[in-house]
Amino acid sequence: MKKILTVMTAILFITVINSIIYAQNPPRLFTQMTRSSTEVAYTGKDSLSNVGPNETFYLKLYVRNIPNIVGYDFKILFNSANFDSIVTSTTIDILGSYTVNINDEEVSPIYDATRAPIPYKSGLMGAPDTLWIAVTKGSDYAGFTIGDTYKFIGRLKFKTKSTFTTSMTREFSFANAVYSYNSGGYSGAPILLVTIDSTKTGKINFGVSKATITLTKTSLNFGTKTVGTKDSLTFYVKNTGTLALSVTSIGGLATPFSVTPTSITSVAISDSAMVKVYFQPAVSGAAIDTVVVASNDPANPTVTVIVQGTGQTGATLAVTPTTNNFGNKTVGTTDSVTVKIKNTGGQTLTGLGLSGLSAPFSNTSAPTSLNANDSTTVKVYFTPTVSGLKVDTLVVASTNGGTFNFIVQGTGQTRQAIAVKPTTLDFGSKNTGTQTSLTFKVTNNGDLALGVSSIAGLAAPFSVTPASITTVNKGDSVTVTVTFNPTSAGTFRDTVVIASNDPITSTLNVPLIGIGVVTGIIENQSGMPTSYALGQNYPNPFNPSTTIPFDVKTTGKVKITIYNALAQEVAVVVNSLYPAGRHKVTFNAQGLSSGYYFYKMEVNGFVSVKRALLIR
Repeated sequence: MKKILTVMTAILFITVINSIIYAQNPPRLFTQMTRSSTEVAYTGKDSLSNVGPNETFYLKLYVRNIPNIVGYDFKILFNSANFDSIVTSTTIDILGSYTVNINDEEVSPIYDATRAPIPYKSGLMGAPDTLWIAVTKGSDYAGFTIGDTYKFIGRLKFKTKSTFTTSMTREFSFANAVYSYNSGGYSGAPILLVTIDSTKTGKINFGVSKATITLTKTSLNFGTKTVGTKDSLTFYVKNTGTLALSVTSIGGLATPFSVTPTSITSVAISDSAMVKVYFQPAVSGAAIDTVVVASNDPANPTVTVIVQGTGQTGATLAVTPTTNNFGNKTVGTTDSVTVKIKNTGGQTLTGLGLSGLSAPFSNTSAPTSLNANDSTTVKVYFTPTVSGLKVDTLVVASTNGGTFNFIVQGTGQTRQAIAVKPTTLDFGSKNTGTQTSLTFKVTNNGDLALGVSSIAGLAAPFSVTPASITTVNKGDSVTVTVTFNPTSAGTFRDTVVIASNDPITSTLNVPLIGIGVVTGIIENQSGMPTSYALGQNYPNPFNPSTTIPFDVKTTGKVKITIYNALAQEVAVVVNSLYPAGRHKVTFNAQGLSSGYYFYKMEVNGFVSVKRALLIR
C-alpha cells in the first residue's frame, strides 16, 4: 500500500482509567496491568512509575474522524533508545470491526475473548523505537462518521523482561501522519482523522531489578535475665525490592548471644523471614553485641541489629551444715543443732518453707523470704523417747531458689539411773574415841553402765570409802561405807556427795548425823527436858573447840549462831531439826582470834544468848 504523508490533527489519548470504554471523555495516557492481568487504572496520572521486571502494561488506542482529511496513519515515538532492552514482547488487541496496519504489516481484528492476541514480528518496531500505526474500518477507511466522539479501537500490550540492569525512563511522544492512496479503491475515500494531543508526553519509569532488605527491628533488649536461663527475641528480614533477596550470613554474635538461622537462601519479593536471637547469660552483668545481616541488596549489603541484656544470678538456696548426726542420746534428753539457710543469689528468695520432720525430731520455723545474700538460722531438735536409731529429712523448699534435703539421724538410749538406799545415815550417840560404820548401796537401775566419778564431801569425824566407782552395770549395786569417829562431844552432821554419769541425776546427796559423847555419859539418860535451855559452853575459856549443851522441849529447828564482840556473825554451828531431848554440839573456833564470843540459840520462838572466851 502506497501512503502519502499528510499533516493530521489527530490526537491519541492514552490514559489510566477505571472503565473499559469512555464514550464522551478520552482516557488518560496509560493503563498498567498487574501480573494477574487485572486492569488497574492510574487515574489522574500521565506517567507510570515503578514498572518492574516481568510486568505487563498497556497503551490504549482511541481514534476520531475530522473532516477534509483524505487518509491517515500515525506513529508513536519512544524517544529513548534501546526500548527493546527492557520490553521483551509486544502484542496488540484490536476491536473486531477495525483493521490495523502496523509498519506495513496488517494485523487482523482480534479483540475477541475467544482468540489470543497476535504478537508482533521481531524487529517490527521499524525505525529505532518508532511504531507506525494505520487504522481502517472494514475494507477501507470508511466507517468513521464525521464528528464522532473518540472511539476505543484496541490496545498495545507490552511485557517487560525478567531483570533490569539499570533504571530507565521511557517518554512517549506522538507524531501525526495522513496518507492518500493514489491508486486503487481508497482514492477519494471518506476522511478519517486521528488526532493526537501533541502537548502530552507520557513517561514510564522502569526500576532497576534489585533486592531490597528491610528489618522490622534494629535493636533488641532482653532486659534482666537470671543466670543459667535462656530467652529469645525475634525480628524479621523483609524483601521490599523487585528481586529475590538472598541472605548470605546472619552472625557476628558471641556468648551469651546466639542467632538462628545463620543464613536464608531466598526471600521472595514482598515476603519476609523470621530471625531468632537467644540470650543465655552465664554470669551476672550487662552484655551488648551486634547481629550482622549480609545480603544481595546492592544499596545495603550489610545491616545490623543491636542486642543487649543483663545477666543476674537468681535466688539460690544454700544450707549448712548439709547433714547432722546427733549420735547416741539418752532417752528423755534433748539435743539440738543450728542450721543456717542462706540465699546466695542475686534475687529475693521467696516461698521459703520447712517440712518433713516428725518425732523424735522437730524444728523451729523460718521466714518465708530472704533477700539477696541474706540468711537465717533454725534449730533442729532430737528428743528420743525410746531406744534405737532414727533417721529423718528436713525439706527446705523455696519457690524460686530450689529445694534442699537436710538429713538428720540420732540413736536413743535408755539412760543410766542411779539409786541409793538408804538415803540417810544416823549414827546416833557414840562415845568419843570409838569408831562406827554404816553402809548404803549405790544401784544402777538404768540399762547403760553407771560410772560414779566421786564419793566425797565429808570432813572429820566422818569418812567414806570407796572414793569412786568405775562401773556399775545394769541392775548391779556397790556398797559404800561411811565411818563416824567422834573425838569430842557434840552433834555432827555432814553429807556424802555422789557424782555420776546419770544424765538426769548427776549428783546425789546422802545426809549423815552422829553425836559424840564423853565416855560413860549418854545424852537424854536423865529424862526428857521440860523446857528449852541453852547451857554454858565447856571448856570455857577454850582453844580451839568447846561444847555447847542445849535442851529441846519439843521437836523443832534449832539454830545456834556465833557472834564476835562487835555483834558480827562469824559462824553457824547448828541449823537443823532436832527431836525433843538434851543435846550438845561442838564449836571449833579454828581461824578466829582470841577474845569474847557470843552464841545464840533459836528454836520454836525460844531465844537465849551465852558468852564464851577464846584464848590462843
